[in-house]
Amino acid sequence: MRILLVEDNPGDIRLLQEYLKEGSAAGGFQITQVGRLSTGLERLAEARFDAVLLDLALPDSQGLDTLVRLHGAAKAVPIVVLTGIEDEALGVRLIQAGAQDYLVKGQVTGHLLTRSLRYAAERKRVEEELGESEARLRAILDNSPNLVFLKDTQGRYLHINRQFERAFHISCEAIAGKTDKEVFPAEQAAAFHANDLKVFQAGVLLEFEEVALHDDGPHTSIVFKFPLYGGDGKPYALCGITTDITERKVMEEALRQAEEKYRSIFDNAVEGIFQSTSSGRYLSVNPAMARMYGYASPEELMGSVTDIAHEVYVDPDCREALTRLLERQGVVRGFEYEVYRKDGSTIWISESVRAVRDGGGKILYYEGTIEDITERRRAEEERKRLAAMIESSNDAIMSLTEGRVSFWNPAAEKLFGYSSEEILGKSVNILVPSHLLGEVERNVERILRGEQIQDYETERVRKDGSIVPVSLTVSPLKDAHGKIVGPFAIIRDITERKRAEEELQRTLGELRTLSRRLEVVREDERTRIARELHDELGVRLTCLKMDLSRLRPSMNEASRPKLEETVLSMIEQVDTTIAAVQGLVAELRPGVLDDLGLVAAIEWQCLDFERRSGIRCLVDSSEEDIPMDSARATAAFRICQEALTNVVRHARAKEIRVHLDKLDRELLLEIHDDGQGILPEKVTDARSLGLLGMRERAGAVGGALRIVGLPGHGTTVTLRLPCE
Repeated sequence: MRILLVEDNPGDIRLLQEYLKEGSAAGGFQITQVGRLSTGLERLAEARFDAVLLDLALPDSQGLDTLVRLHGAAKAVPIVVLTGIEDEALGVRLIQAGAQDYLVKGQVTGHLLTRSLRYAAERKRVEEELGESEARLRAILDNSPNLVFLKDTQGRYLHINRQFERAFHISCEAIAGKTDKEVFPAEQAAAFHANDLKVFQAGVLLEFEEVALHDDGPHTSIVFKFPLYGGDGKPYALCGITTDITERKVMEEALRQAEEKYRSIFDNAVEGIFQSTSSGRYLSVNPAMARMYGYASPEELMGSVTDIAHEVYVDPDCREALTRLLERQGVVRGFEYEVYRKDGSTIWISESVRAVRDGGGKILYYEGTIEDITERRRAEEERKRLAAMIESSNDAIMSLTEGRVSFWNPAAEKLFGYSSEEILGKSVNILVPSHLLGEVERNVERILRGEQIQDYETERVRKDGSIVPVSLTVSPLKDAHGKIVGPFAIIRDITERKRAEEELQRTLGELRTLSRRLEVVREDERTRIARELHDELGVRLTCLKMDLSRLRPSMNEASRPKLEETVLSMIEQVDTTIAAVQGLVAELRPGVLDDLGLVAAIEWQCLDFERRSGIRCLVDSSEEDIPMDSARATAAFRICQEALTNVVRHARAKEIRVHLDKLDRELLLEIHDDGQGILPEKVTDARSLGLLGMRERAGAVGGALRIVGLPGHGTTVTLRLPCE
């Protein structure tokens, strides 16, 4: 025996070598000694040894880890461990870790050491032989076409082979310890268990026919079951070998029903089935073929058609071409042609047919099947039409598969500059500007979730590097089974539209500038008219009133009663006219706006509104005055004025609350009424000129206007306007 001694203590080395020399006389030992574990591992890698004597206390390794490392490197070599400590718990751990035996140094004798080494080598050899025998038996069981299983006397599974695992989708480890009740339906499990009991009672091999449910339905099997006996002569397990006879039973049943099934298939098939002579008459047709050709029964079809080529085929030459192929090939599949129906209409059919010959090779007749492919042909024509539309579309059309271009129409070539040969199979990201990378992936994720993207505006890169604005409509592309396989995109060049939009925005900007100028001119004109009314007409009316007042004392006594009444009436009319002029002046340009500021002007406006409309109008402000330039103050005043006017016309309100506040150099003006509430569609209605004018007025001075209505709960108009 070749022994590797892994020991670093010189005294122990000499003693062990002496012991082994004593044993050499009986059987012979060749000893290789090393003092370090690392050296021992190298020797094991270089040469074959029959056993290893291992000390656990080495310069480069200590304790149980020494054994673990050595056993891991040489699992096939038996190891006998030497230790200076007698510790039963340690001994158990060593055996569990892979040692064949362990010896206490102070108790070792030459005979004990020699016997331990030889026993270790022999045990290793027996273990290997048992392992090989078990592996052969397992290979036989696992490669057997039959299902094989072992159960204990309580019906618990001990082992199953691979065929059993595949049949019932359960591993040997998973089924171990389980009974039939835990694996199979209750009725099956009860039948299996009853047969197992019969085997244990009889004590011999018995044969059963059992039914078990598989993936494709119930399977019938012949099961041989027999008991396994232990050394005490008592059964300790049951072995079963199962042969599936389902197919045999099915074949027997199929043979019995063959004629019936053939006739049923012939009569009930969806496809047409026929036999015909080479001269052009039908020998037999099934009901489906008669219906396909527009006849009430097979008999009517066979009795009516005497020349298939000229009475059935739209193009008789097709019949001649088919018979030539049959003469040459014997079988033709998928031969498509157009045929007449009884009423003269035509359909397209696909025929698969074979020539039946006699022993001498002469054709006796033709038999085959036909399928109505009219709808398929129409669908193919429709697909061709759609393909032509896509090819001739002015919009770029493309599809993606796994992020790569899989379809590219001529319009896409024209838009981006890439030919189909250049782009197909390439990543779509070559069309995406650097600042938009990742956009396609995000859109593809949405498409794969079943979403659709409509009129999505973005940018793409042409082959020459130029950027083009585009509008994308992206839809899921599905296969024949409805599974989404990728996105399908229609890409429209919106360069001209963008230019038109920019031109429109420029024009709108000019119109807004003009509108602002007109508003300024209008306010200036109002101010001028208000000033002239006040300065000219107001002064003249006041003078007239003064003249009328001085006229009264100059009247004589005779005419006083009559003239005094007339003068008083004239003075009253002058007063009314003066009041009307003052009202017109206030409407045109309230002096309080210029003299006292916006807050006072709105308070005056609300008091005047309440007096004239009878609707309660409350004002609160966080500031006594909110300074701002004349244009913004006028805009705020006019918006408030228009909002109050709208309340009178449309709201049916009983109360209005007006709130003014200054928030971080910004004016906040809110007008809320408790009326019926404006409808959302009215807010955006282009015909609501008053609301449109309010928005334009706010926008002209850099403000923003928001109008929100809640049916039954009133309307709120909110103006935000920079104070500076």
